[in-house]
Amino acid sequence: MRRFLFAILTLCFALPAQSLAGNYTIGTGGAYPNLGAAIAALTAVGASGPVTFSLSGTETGPFTFTGWPGQGLAAPVTITGGTITSTVYPAINVTGGSHLTFNGTTIAATTSVNLVAIGGTASNITFTGCTATIPTTTATASPIPSAFQITGGSFITISQSTFGGGYEAFAHTGGTDVIVERCKIAGGGYWIGRMEAANCTFRNNFVTAAAYYGLRVGAAATNGRIIGNSFYVNHPTSSSQYCAVRWYGATTLNTEVVDNIFHEIFGTPGTGVNMWCSGTLRPTIMNGNCFNPVNGLGVVYGGANLTLAGWQATGYDVNSIQGDPLYVNQATGDLHLTAVSPCLSAGQNSPWLVDDHDGQPRVAPFDIGADEATINNLLTATTTGAGTGDLYLSLGLIDPLATEGWCLVSTDATHALGTGPFFGLWPDAFTWSTLISQPMLPGNPLHFPTGIGGVFPDTAIVLPPGALSSLAGSTWDIVGVLVGPGLTFVGRSNTARLAW
Repeated sequence: MRRFLFAILTLCFALPAQSLAGNYTIGTGGAYPNLGAAIAALTAVGASGPVTFSLSGTETGPFTFTGWPGQGLAAPVTITGGTITSTVYPAINVTGGSHLTFNGTTIAATTSVNLVAIGGTASNITFTGCTATIPTTTATASPIPSAFQITGGSFITISQSTFGGGYEAFAHTGGTDVIVERCKIAGGGYWIGRMEAANCTFRNNFVTAAAYYGLRVGAAATNGRIIGNSFYVNHPTSSSQYCAVRWYGATTLNTEVVDNIFHEIFGTPGTGVNMWCSGTLRPTIMNGNCFNPVNGLGVVYGGANLTLAGWQATGYDVNSIQGDPLYVNQATGDLHLTAVSPCLSAGQNSPWLVDDHDGQPRVAPFDIGADEATINNLLTATTTGAGTGDLYLSLGLIDPLATEGWCLVSTDATHALGTGPFFGLWPDAFTWSTLISQPMLPGNPLHFPTGIGGVFPDTAIVLPPGALSSLAGSTWDIVGVLVGPGLTFVGRSNTARLAW
């Protein structure tokens, strides 16, 4: 009997620890006493399903992520809320792992340091709704002080976040497929930021800065895109080379600078330009921008200080304008457009823009900058969540040219909202099934005709609690797509996320 009991006990203690899946509260009385313990457990036993670590207080780093068993699309890891501080930097260092998201987390430092570092083999790393700011400095160091340093990895997204300061607010010097979008960015003291590696997209951002030399685009920035941003740069000192964008990339790199506002104030009359180009180096495409170099030497330096007409004569910005964009309140960083802005409907309808800084859909002809002041096809999709099973779904302000539409759904909601390649979605089997097999019927939210009163989309769909309780635990991303006669694409809505 003793041998039997000993064998049973030995077997029990020999069983491997169970991998993580589910929601875990971090802090006193929670599943883990602190974030460090939670990361250690994740690294040791891995994840077998979606994992959420919920922070409620302040966690002291540094925290390093090197990878864990089971990492990937089927087992995303999300860290929500809380504040992360550290006396050793970077406070967050991601060198491995995949499908890791920080959501609504504040990352703080009182000195100008390298706050967040991403590199190595890390992939599908997202910061959304976060705050990451450090004091601005013009003094360099090693590593260079910045809110985000990306030296490697792939599919890195910084979305809907407020960050900046340092020598530069961010730097992409290695790795690939980086997106910085819908953020409020305070530029560093020397650079606003640096795009020095391939496949970096910078779009729909509000950028306020006093940086000397703006957003730097380097010689290795293949497929770099600066699309639909609103800049307000106020230089307290003077130099003939101060600018909002500084260009070192060849025209062969397939780069674009489209639909941006460059509103820049130089402290001394006759100093600086909106964009400075080294030698004969230029973007591949540059058009649909608004320039406003107050007290400047010209809109662009390209071997000489050029007026807009002189720059257009070289073949660039032929549809661009010059003038005050008339922001709502540039002094407070509110770079939305007023109703009399010259940027309204003056853009170039870039295919890389599907929504604006606030997630509202773009309406052709697009407004220049990060704010689309005219809104059509506004989708509202809400549920109480937590398995309640209720739904409110409406699609308003439909484009008058639309005759037919779909509400396309994807259950892949692991990425930053609206960043997918298919109308803002990351499509899955459900998406294609909806598009192909759903019949067009009045009131059918998945495939509907427009202009019929009393049913969706003329009337919102309202379902009571319990109607869809079977969907508890799932998360959907939804977008409305509208077509006209002959299935001509008319427009799309903003993207909405439903956490059932």
